[in-house]
Amino acid sequence: MTDKQDKIDRLCELLITENAKYNLTRIVDPDQIEIRHFEDSLIVLELLEDYASKFNYRPKLLDIGSGAGFPSLALAIMLDNWDFISLEATGKKVKFQQLAAKELELTNFEAINGRAEELAHNFKYREKFDIVTARAVGHLALISELALPFLMISGMFLAWKGPKVIEEMPLAEKVIKQLGGDKPDQIAYSLPDQDENDIDYCIIKTVKQFRSPVAFPRPYGIIKKQIK
Repeated sequence: MTDKQDKIDRLCELLITENAKYNLTRIVDPDQIEIRHFEDSLIVLELLEDYASKFNYRPKLLDIGSGAGFPSLALAIMLDNWDFISLEATGKKVKFQQLAAKELELTNFEAINGRAEELAHNFKYREKFDIVTARAVGHLALISELALPFLMISGMFLAWKGPKVIEEMPLAEKVIKQLGGDKPDQIAYSLPDQDENDIDYCIIKTVKQFRSPVAFPRPYGIIKKQIK
């Protein structure tokens, strides 16, 4: 299987089939999968291609809390000159991603069953990535603390957010600054089926300026407790 569109179509089929067995996603309609998973995941494609154009090596991307593999599986199909690691704590979702990668012959993709707050303290992964992504994972302050320790200096963190980002931003900006990121940008976007009454979507982007303090990320329970 070589054509990228063929791989996207096959991934959609796999998701529908396996979801019937394992309840991987609440989005089951093929048209909605196309929009809410694939098009939403690929909204950052141009941004990533621009980032990669400045370097002469294979960029590395870590996707935190990837669920059924979005955005990482979709991006791995489109960016076959990148390397992807997808980090997910739920075993059945990791197994689905591994099955999909095998079926689609994605040699640039690896799915890991684990937790970000633990893996970020492993030298093999800490500050080793050009890009870290998190799509619909949780409060921006929480995911920023989990994500930034994985980034190398000049690396970029991208978070998919909805309208709650307005109330989350004050605390998140403090966390991002403490862990080495610059002032985050908010990039608004829309999806094809979106009407004027739909929620506002955005990508939060921050670039890492200095190394994260070694004590971070803290245990998940401690981070969660401090987020009101």
